[in-house]
Amino acid sequence: MTWTQFSDQPNLGLNSPHSRPFSRPHLLSFQGHLLATWTEQPEGQAQGVVRVARLEGDQWNFVDGGAGLSTNDCASLLGPRLVAVGEDRLLVSFLECERGAVLGRLLEWDLERDWSEADEGGLNLDPDQAARSLSFCSDGVGLYGTWIERSSLGWRVRVVHTGLDGHWSWLDGGGLEGLNAQVEGDAQHPSIAFYGGQLHLFWVERRGSLRLFGKVFTPPGGWKDHALEPAPFELDHPQETGDHLAPQLVATRLGLVLAYGHQTGRVCRWEALRLSPGGFWHREPYAALPQRLGFPAAVTAWGEGYALAHGIHALQLTSQGGRSAPARLLPAPGVILNPESQLTHRALAAHQGRLYALWIESTTDAHQNQAARLCGGWVGD
Repeated sequence: MTWTQFSDQPNLGLNSPHSRPFSRPHLLSFQGHLLATWTEQPEGQAQGVVRVARLEGDQWNFVDGGAGLSTNDCASLLGPRLVAVGEDRLLVSFLECERGAVLGRLLEWDLERDWSEADEGGLNLDPDQAARSLSFCSDGVGLYGTWIERSSLGWRVRVVHTGLDGHWSWLDGGGLEGLNAQVEGDAQHPSIAFYGGQLHLFWVERRGSLRLFGKVFTPPGGWKDHALEPAPFELDHPQETGDHLAPQLVATRLGLVLAYGHQTGRVCRWEALRLSPGGFWHREPYAALPQRLGFPAAVTAWGEGYALAHGIHALQLTSQGGRSAPARLLPAPGVILNPESQLTHRALAAHQGRLYALWIESTTDAHQNQAARLCGGWVGD
């Protein structure tokens, strides 16, 4: 099992040598191609742009007009993520930051050359407030989105939906309260996935320590709490201490997988739960090693299971395949191209049976998107 670099610029990465990527990248397999997105600040410009590139053979080609995407020449753009609706619609979401306001934005690609607004001018309940942590998923026809947005009650969980007509509707009631578990308080890192005909949502919220909360929505009905039971799989077990961090949901052939961090002191370990067809959560036999605090892990469906990447100074991968197969660490020696750099963000995607990784390597004088491909190796049962 070996890693192969697939950047056009060996040892430099995907972005221009004279630009600086400054937010988490994202990967998506769509219509037989692998696409990557990130934001970067071109040399001589005060603001950033969203870049979108497509891997065609061994060559990366930009599909963002060549100069990047921007909805506001005076705003910084952060956190782009690609999302597909069915087989013929591709969109990119990102945050537009200007003078304290942070607006959730969404652009749709015509699959040829042009991108157009698909968010009715912005997603926020209040466009003068700040949004964070956009997450989108699709049921194959419509699009669901979640984020947290600041209000007089704190950071609240927002959820929206749009169908074929392109009109956005609130699934969280459309009021200041949002879907938070507590009347007042701050939510963090919401994540959604559509699985089994239902919309699943998880986030963390402080109740003494940071705790995981989850809800499930069955269209066209309402929300109900996710039952994180039975023992010993429930997440709020009295003996479990520390904070839960950055939950991430992914629909796999094994079932719905919830990955999250568990921080105690200065050490964080990444864990995973799987929702069985019977509706019970099972803790995965996960082989991840504890690490110092770092950035959120990345998780993706892969083969019959999933893969998860984490770590600060090295790309560590844990795969899970088959209902009875144990998790295993995938060796990734030499993936970090500069041993003195720090890996700050990472993204994973499965494409044509192979696992791809994209990350940012940061040194004191450079920030580069790096990419590598896992060739061969273990691909499920």
